[in-house]
This record gives sequence, C-alpha cells and structure tokens, in this order.
Amino acid sequence: MARRYVFAALLLGLPVAAQGGGNLEIRCVFQGAALEAAPILLNGTQVGSCPQAVLPMPSGKSKISIRVNQDDGTFLQYERSFQDSIPSPLEAALERFDPRVTLSLSTKAPGIYDSAIAPDNRLLAVGGSDGLLRLWDLGAAKELRVFKGHTKYIRSVAYSPDGKRIASGSGDATVRLWDAASGKELRSFKLAKSVWMVAFDTSGKNLLVIQLGGEALLLDADSGKTLKKWQTSSFLFSTALSPSGRTLVVGRSNGGVEFWDLANTRLVNQLELGGGPVYALAFSPDNRFLAVGRGSGEVRIYDLLAPGADQVVATLVGHTDAVSSLAFSPDGRWLASGSADRTVRLWELVPGEAPRLDRVWVGHTATLNSVYFRKNLLYTASNSGNILIWALPR
Repeated sequence: MARRYVFAALLLGLPVAAQGGGNLEIRCVFQGAALEAAPILLNGTQVGSCPQAVLPMPSGKSKISIRVNQDDGTFLQYERSFQDSIPSPLEAALERFDPRVTLSLSTKAPGIYDSAIAPDNRLLAVGGSDGLLRLWDLGAAKELRVFKGHTKYIRSVAYSPDGKRIASGSGDATVRLWDAASGKELRSFKLAKSVWMVAFDTSGKNLLVIQLGGEALLLDADSGKTLKKWQTSSFLFSTALSPSGRTLVVGRSNGGVEFWDLANTRLVNQLELGGGPVYALAFSPDNRFLAVGRGSGEVRIYDLLAPGADQVVATLVGHTDAVSSLAFSPDGRWLASGSADRTVRLWELVPGEAPRLDRVWVGHTATLNSVYFRKNLLYTASNSGNILIWALPR
C-alpha cells in the first residue's frame, strides 16, 4: 500500500515527503471509537482516509491533519507537527471544536484582566487594562456606564453578595468601592503595593485584598480599617478563594501552592509541584477538589481529602500554551480551562470516571484571563477586550 501511494503521488505530480524508512500507520479515533471516512493529510496532501492508513514513514518536519465538518456547525479535528520521526502506530485522537458563540461583547477595553457578574446574572462588571470599570447589561448586550477613578490597569473585580457594591483592585495600589446602581465611588483605600486580588467575604462586610509581593489584608469595607494583616508567598503568581470563604490558595512562581486558613491567617498546607509557575487555580463547589493550571498547558485535579500520594486524581492535557484561567460549574459537572493558546476547553466530570473532553471552544484572539459559569452559560474574557459567552451542552 505504501508503494502504491508513492507511485500514485509521483504519477500525479503530488509532493512526496522524504522517507525515513519503514511505514507509518495512522489510526483515527474520536472519544475512544474508530472514526470513518475522513481524509488524512500529510503536509497538506491527502495520503489516505480514516479509520486507518499506512504510508511510508516521512523524515524531517511533518504535519498530520484530519478534519471533519459536522452538521451542527462544529468540527472534529486532529492536527500535530513532528520535528523528526513519527511514532507508529499513531493514534490520531480527534477533538470536537466549537466556534458557535451565543453572545459576543466588544467592551472597548484594550484588554481585560478580570470581570465579575452580578448575583442576579443581569449585569457584568469589566475591569479594563486602561483603568476603567465598565458595567454591561447582559440582557440588552450594551454598556450601561463607565466608572472612572483608577489611574492604572484594574487587576481584580468583585461583587458584594447582595449585588449592591462592586470592588475593584488596581495597579495604582488602590481598592475602590462603587455603588453598582449609580456608578458613584463610595470610598477608596490606598495601599502600599499594586493589588493582585480583591474579594468580599461571605458576609459582604469585609474585603480580602492580596497585594503584589504576597501581603494579604482583611479590610472593613465601610471604614477601610485593617482587621488582619499577614504575609503569604512573595512568589505570588495566582490565587483562588474557596466557595466556603475559609481558605485562600496561593499559586507560586516556583511551582508550589499554599493553603491559608483565613480564620487565623495560618499556613495549613502546601503542594510542591515544581516545573515552573502555577498560572491558575480553582476550587470545586464542594471545596474538595482543586484544579491547578500550569505553563505547560496541563491541568491537574487534586483531591484535597485524599492522602498525599493519592491527591492527583486526573491530569488533563491538550492546551498548547499556559493554562491562564480555570472554573468549575456550580453543579460540579463541568471544568473550563482557558489558555494563552486562545482556546477554552470544556471537561465533563462524572464521579467515578476519568474526566472527558467535551469540546474546544474557539473564537478568542488573545490569552483567556477569566472564565466563569452562570446558569447554563460560560463567560470568557481575554486580553483582546472581548467577552465571548457560550451555551453549555444539555
């Protein structure tokens, strides 16, 4: 079969990759099952069809591509480049890509570091890299007002539990508190360093603030009085707050994760991962699992109740650049991972089973800085200033 392919390619004047000796067997699969009748391309030239093809082993740089368009507007695709020899047999596992956007918002911000949706799911607060806080009506898909006050980028945005106030933390070393209905600035708290994260506690009376360099503060949201002050890691690179509001996790640039008990501001646990920065963190809604995004594009899921050696319950691969944002759905069924590769991967989590990739959403043109679920939708914001909203599978 390999000889027939080479002869036919030469006869038709098609390009033939240099041969490295032996044959390359390609097997096409989608979600564990064989895929039928899809063209297999080697460096842009068809060399066979799924479910299986055998061809001369190419040498040097090679690219294998397979794509099948679906009637619902999605497409199945496998694409991989090889610098040297290709492992044979090669299992080409296709993934579902979904370009269908439910709603696209062009916020006018040159970049978005963070955004937050109101508790009633009607309004969206967007923190811009230009220092402006923009409020959007999601039902009308229009900007309602712009809050001005910060002089540098807004790094973090949070709604109070009752939805009446919005807190924003900025590179100008201030936390500003806004009236959500009028846009009026209620108060401003001047800090020593740029703000990395701001969040209301579950009561809505206090603000948790993390500064660049790892210093943490608990502030009275009305007076600005410092209630607690402590030092987390100076290698601060990412943060997440548990749904219970009791635990703060800090991802470090040297590959570790710290767990802080907020009741007594005490370091209670650490994970030493190595291998470069921890880019993103997210708790499951029951506080039991922690998802960790790495620069390699890998996502690890840890069971925080399991013994140390058994804590890693899943390792998710597929992103081709750093995982920059993570979120679990409120019902725990889904995990979304946003990446510097400009894609969002949706993983289905079924108890007792390995996580399964449902689809890869495509459409963003820059790094994904925030992803979060509301009802049956996933909100995704990127450095491009755009917010894309996707409908979850039923």
